[in-house]
Amino acid sequence: MKILKSKKFGGHEALATFVNDNNIAREDIHVIIPSNEHLAGCVIFFYGDSEFKEKERNVWGKLEG
Repeated sequence: MKILKSKKFGGHEALATFVNDNNIAREDIHVIIPSNEHLAGCVIFFYGDSEFKEKERNVWGKLEG
C-alpha cells in the first residue's frame, strides 16, 4: 500500500542523492518545498510503500538500510 511520506534535507544535492538511491519515480513525487528562503534546505513529499524503509547515506557517504 502506498502512503504519503516526507523527508527534510539540508541541500538540493542531498535530496537528489536520496531520490536516486531509492529509485523514486517522478510520478511518485508529490511536491518539493523550500524549507526557508535564506537556506538551501527543502522538504520532499512523496508516495512510497508503507512496508519499505528508504535507504539513507551515513556520515561517510555509505548507503544504509
